[in-house]
Amino acid sequence: MNCSVSVIIPVFNKAEYLQNIFDCLLKQTLKDFECILIDDGSTDESGMLCDRISDSDKRFRVFHIENGGVSHARNIGLSAAQGEYIAFIDSDDSIPENYLYTLFVTISQSNADIVICSATKTWTDGKKQTVEMPPAGVYKKKDLLTDFASVQKKTGIYGYCWGKIFSGKLAEKTRFDENLRLAEDFDFLLRLYPFAERICFTDETTYLYLQEAGNSSALTDDRKIDYRAQLTINLRYKHFLARENALDGRNREIVRQLLSNYVFFTIFYCDICNLKDVLNDLGSLCEQEKIAFQGRNAFEKWIFLLLRRKCFGLIRITMQSYIFARKLLRGR
Repeated sequence: MNCSVSVIIPVFNKAEYLQNIFDCLLKQTLKDFECILIDDGSTDESGMLCDRISDSDKRFRVFHIENGGVSHARNIGLSAAQGEYIAFIDSDDSIPENYLYTLFVTISQSNADIVICSATKTWTDGKKQTVEMPPAGVYKKKDLLTDFASVQKKTGIYGYCWGKIFSGKLAEKTRFDENLRLAEDFDFLLRLYPFAERICFTDETTYLYLQEAGNSSALTDDRKIDYRAQLTINLRYKHFLARENALDGRNREIVRQLLSNYVFFTIFYCDICNLKDVLNDLGSLCEQEKIAFQGRNAFEKWIFLLLRRKCFGLIRITMQSYIFARKLLRGR
């Protein structure tokens, strides 16, 4: 290994934020790091700024690639990383001066496979919100699994790739799914967690996540979300917990609801022209995975009943009637 920590930063049209994260990295008390910048086909000045910092400090390496999405960019970074440990940072976020040093020392001394630090969500208007996490300390993974789903649902802490450091060897055979455009972090970590035995939480440094600047999933148009892909991620979630003998109690309840939600959303937001193929796919998948539906209201329960009985024609009529009724109401 050529350095202690490889920092991987995907960059796409974030010129207005780059100098801030560069300044944060230049101030790090840990000097033995490399920063891999992946310019993901930026059309603003991001590429030029990345080249400028690379020219002035050889710890910064730049890869200019055609736009392929954040997962592809991170995979480029993982393949290029030469550090003993890996840390992801988003280009519009901030880190304190002790960030890399604290993560490096903590993972080195704790013998943990993954270290997760405290995090604060920030807004440009000055608002801040602390992300809750388990008490600081080193845990055997199995001891965190009992309430894994509850903690993830409440905080999301297990699903963010930022605010973490992990062994480069741990990720040697693990990559991001480049077909995903949402929750790709969680999918990647669900591939990583099976190989981890010890996870450490520390509150001695804090990752500052900018909630705005196009980061928030709340800005995503519901109809542009690939709910079938999200269903696949949550099936991976289910399989992870099942393999760890932790798919019971509250974990089972939460994952079951997530699976039900994404089955319903896949149908609800489906183009009516593609509904037949989608229903055939979902019917087979739900039967194979033994998904136990949990409808949250009468409409969802009706759709699930029809899906369970493979009454696909009635589902189509129901959805067409719903769309027609909605158009009438909007026309008033």
